[in-house]
Amino acid sequence: MAEYINTGFYKSEQPLATWVQKRFNSLFDNDRGIEKVTVSREGIYIEYNIYNYSEQQITELLTNNGFIIMKEQKPGFFKRQIQYLAKSNYKNYGNRKPDCC
Repeated sequence: MAEYINTGFYKSEQPLATWVQKRFNSLFDNDRGIEKVTVSREGIYIEYNIYNYSEQQITELLTNNGFIIMKEQKPGFFKRQIQYLAKSNYKNYGNRKPDCC
């Protein structure tokens, strides 16, 4: 049955107050397609049945009830530089060790 369950963590732009956490917990209480909901100050962790809900439906349900999902941030300069070096090293060497070692 676990292969039918999808998980998602939806990070909030602002810390969630306790009354908001309770509201979202009660929103999913009696829903058959939602297996488990954990609401914290940072966001909402949801396990749902993929035959009852899609990821888009879950995000629409959250946004329609006032939850603001944090957008993914663009990586900074340093992280992009490291990713570029890792990509070029993989192109040059692949998975093998350097000759000097």
